[in-house]
Amino acid sequence: MAHKTNAVKIRLLKPTEAGGLWKATLKRADKTCFPGDARHKFSGKTWVILIGDKLAGYACTKSHSPHTAFLDRYGILPRYRGQGLQTKLLKKCLDWHRNRTTKQVVTYTKPENAKSTNSLLKIGFKPYWPRAIWASKNVVYLILRQKCRNYKKS
Repeated sequence: MAHKTNAVKIRLLKPTEAGGLWKATLKRADKTCFPGDARHKFSGKTWVILIGDKLAGYACTKSHSPHTAFLDRYGILPRYRGQGLQTKLLKKCLDWHRNRTTKQVVTYTKPENAKSTNSLLKIGFKPYWPRAIWASKNVVYLILRQKCRNYKKS
């Protein structure tokens, strides 16, 4: 339980931070979290979860429309797994979107990744089948419908 003795911090990276050291650090983390599939381009919004000053995980989202966000990529490094950090990270990320105009967040995961799917279900995501397949037929699509705090009908 590494995070009991060190402070857990979750924060949104500023666009100016997304390059340089953070870019290299995130690419290494992505390669560790997704071996054989580490080709992610970090664009959109990127949150990091830190234990002390060490990166424990990350989450990336992109806006697809004024009211829909895509939870693009998220991972917790192996030595920090099983401590509830992914749930904390995703809740913080989703809360940020809830404070804007995001009414729904969509994502997908591989069926064999039960732990990730369960984390998403635990925080309110529901399985759904999109009208148009946008990732693959071999994934579990999930959606979170939420009431955003700053939504005003035009």
